[in-house]
Amino acid sequence: MKQTYLIFSICLLLFNSLLSSCIDNSNKIDISKPVFFDLNAYFQQEIKELNQVESKIRKKVAIGTQQEEKILMINDWKTEFTPFLNSAINKPSYIDKYKVDSVLNNTQQLVELQYRALDEELKTQSIAIKFNNTHQVHSIVVINHSKNDVYNATETLEYIPRERYSILKTQDVVLFDKEDYRIDGFWIKE
Repeated sequence: MKQTYLIFSICLLLFNSLLSSCIDNSNKIDISKPVFFDLNAYFQQEIKELNQVESKIRKKVAIGTQQEEKILMINDWKTEFTPFLNSAINKPSYIDKYKVDSVLNNTQQLVELQYRALDEELKTQSIAIKFNNTHQVHSIVVINHSKNDVYNATETLEYIPRERYSILKTQDVVLFDKEDYRIDGFWIKE
């Protein structure tokens, strides 16, 4: 009886080992690595690089019908890019919350990535990243939306590296007039 039990146990161990080696673990998601384009890391790198150089920016700010334009040096790029940083979607809880589309050119080179929220309650509703022929980011467009019983806001962010960026926000608050504001920054080439 002991011998039968021993043989049965060995067979069970071998079968279990064989079965576990056949299981495909390729569907496991490593949450330590970004699943989507890492918007946060991209803008952190941009902030680091821009803080090391002195660039003049022509900045336009419009709130409603009032406008102001100045040429200035940005000393705090992190503050300037906060809306972009706050739009990052690389969170483990978002893995199944966005539809991802990629656009390839005729040589199968990635030219655009598009993310669309599958849940209208998510703040970041879409992100589109276009790439140039050297695989560098050509442009980023983000659309955010926030809504509750008293507040409805849409924000469109656009960034073209070392050329321009814009933040357009429309907010509608109950008992107040709808208000738009826009920030445009243009690099001045010297």
